[in-house]
Amino acid sequence: MNTEIWLWMLLVMLPHNERTMKIVEKYGGVRPAAEAMRDGKCEELTADEYLRAAVIRSREIKMLREDCAANGIQILTIEDEGYPETLRNIYNPPIVLFVQGTLEGFNAETALTVVGSRDCSRYALGMTTEICGELCKVGMSVISGLAVGVDTAAHQSALDHGAKTIGVLACGNLVDYPTASRTLKANIIRSGGAVISELPPRTKTDPDYFKHRNRIISGLAMGTFIVEARRNSGCRFTAEHAIQQGRELFCMPPYNVKLDECAGVIPFLRDGATPVFGHVDIINAYKYSLFNNMSHEL
Repeated sequence: MNTEIWLWMLLVMLPHNERTMKIVEKYGGVRPAAEAMRDGKCEELTADEYLRAAVIRSREIKMLREDCAANGIQILTIEDEGYPETLRNIYNPPIVLFVQGTLEGFNAETALTVVGSRDCSRYALGMTTEICGELCKVGMSVISGLAVGVDTAAHQSALDHGAKTIGVLACGNLVDYPTASRTLKANIIRSGGAVISELPPRTKTDPDYFKHRNRIISGLAMGTFIVEARRNSGCRFTAEHAIQQGRELFCMPPYNVKLDECAGVIPFLRDGATPVFGHVDIINAYKYSLFNNMSHEL
């Protein structure tokens, strides 16, 4: 088990650093990479990274582990068996996940990422609830970002149908954000789902981080469904990550193409995203994996 070494690497390189895994691979593993960094023999480090490698020691790692243990947070490294396979295979995967709840069995499930505007229309809320509900009935799990609007509707629909749902945070697990989501988080964990982050538990949110977080939201699932989004919505980052990761992209056609608040999906639909008029459009793309999962359960 290299948990402490991966935590040290996280604190030195910081989360979502795309050079971290390149360094680990160059040195043939996290242990030799960490030793090279600690001994000042890793030429790939920046000045700040050299400084952190010189000063961060076991005391900081012990405090982090104790904080997680005291608050029911599991530490899952990219080497661990329970780490999501879909996420392990993306570009720049998180080297550590902090997990409240459980990801047990997730690798055997078929999951869909569902995202959309916070200030979405009633139409979008209704369609999110309806479509997610039907998908959950056939065994799909739902991934989203815990925000108000479409995210919350997607999570709640999964909860209402007894399906697993995973919320991906843009802050540490012990930070009260998104505001007013405490009950939703608790219900997700209680229902057998999970709330996860790649950030240490007490890390506050940063507006610049959301686009990095969104690679995890899309990376956890085989496809991403954008229900409704403004032209400049942050959902476009999730969509772009999904495309780069080679995942399916689904978009619900806007109910009015002239309205900015729902026209953000138009460029993706023009470029070949699958239009979703109902849950069947998503099931048709997923039916092979869904059939396999149902066969295993019989």
